Amino acid sequence: MELIKLRELEKRTSIQVRTLRYYTKRLGMPHYKPGRTILVNPEEFEEWLSQFKHSVETKKEAERNLDFLVNDACDSYR
Repeated sequence: MELIKLRELEKRTSIQVRTLRYYTKRLGMPHYKPGRTILVNPEEFEEWLSQFKHSVETKKEAERNLDFLVNDACDSYR
C-alpha cells in the first residue's frame, strides 16, 4: 500500500494542501495520521473522490431523455 503526504497529493491533483486538510476534517476523506503527519493512499483518495463526480449529458442525450419522459407522460394519459 502506497502512502503519500499531502504535498505529494497536491502535486498529483492540483488541489491545495489547505483544501485537502479541509476534506480530511469535514468531508471524510480517508487518511492516516501517525503523529502530526497526514498520509493518504492515492487509490483510496481516487475512490473517495469519485463519489463527487457529476456526469455531463450532451445536448443530444438531454433531448433524447426529455423526449422519452414527455412521451412516457403522454402515454400514461391516453
